[in-house]
Amino acid sequence: MAIGEQDFLAIDHLLSNPEIDGEALSLLRQKLPHLRFARCDASDVEEQPQRSYPRFDLHFLDNRDFCMKIVASADEANGFVLARRKK
Repeated sequence: MAIGEQDFLAIDHLLSNPEIDGEALSLLRQKLPHLRFARCDASDVEEQPQRSYPRFDLHFLDNRDFCMKIVASADEANGFVLARRKK
């Protein structure tokens, strides 16, 4: 399923909250069960994020080949990586 504008609105709404932290991944999985989500430390990612929030950078994820990879386009993605930045 393609990533749609409503998906981005839900993500923006949740991750824009500077108090969101440990529960972000589970909340996104609940709100957007058709998408895949993974979490890592921001220092583990070299690519530029697609979006940045107070605590997280957001990257497009493709894991259709059973191997997770960060991709540059929403057209290639089936989910997101939440890269947690240090406080």
